[in-house]
Amino acid sequence: MEIVVACRESPARFVGAVAPIATVAVHSASSLQFWYPLSRTSRFHRELAGLVVLHCDPRWADLGIEYATLVAGACDGTVAIDGEVLEEIDPDVLDERELALAWRALDVRTRVVVDAHERAMLALEALVTPPPPPPDRPIDRAG
Repeated sequence: MEIVVACRESPARFVGAVAPIATVAVHSASSLQFWYPLSRTSRFHRELAGLVVLHCDPRWADLGIEYATLVAGACDGTVAIDGEVLEEIDPDVLDERELALAWRALDVRTRVVVDAHERAMLALEALVTPPPPPPDRPIDRAG
C-alpha cells in the first residue's frame, strides 16, 4: 500500500526516516492531482515542496496513516492513498520537538503491535501444525 503526503513545506527532514512498518521515501514534486471524495472533485496541488511516500503492508495501514499524519503536520501536507485524499485527517502543526516525541511514541506503540502480531502468528502456527508421531510407536500405514 502506498500512502503519499504532498508537502507544501520542505520534507527534507524525513530523508532517511525509519518506520517499523513502512519504508519512507522523499521525492521532489511540483504539482500533483488528488481526488477529494467528500466534495467529489479532483484538485491540483501546485508548487509543492516535495512528497513523502510511505509503503506498507495493508495490514499496517492504520499505523502507516498515523505516520503520514505526523509528516503532514510537520510539512503542511495533505495525506492521500491511491490518489484519494483522506479528508478526515486534519493534522496538528508540529514543531521539531513535538514531531520527534510523537514519532518516537508511535514507533514504540508500533513495535508493541508488531511484536504481539508475531507472537500470535507463532501461537497460531503451533495450533495448526500437527505434532510429529512419537518415536517409539510405529506409524500405521494400513489405515
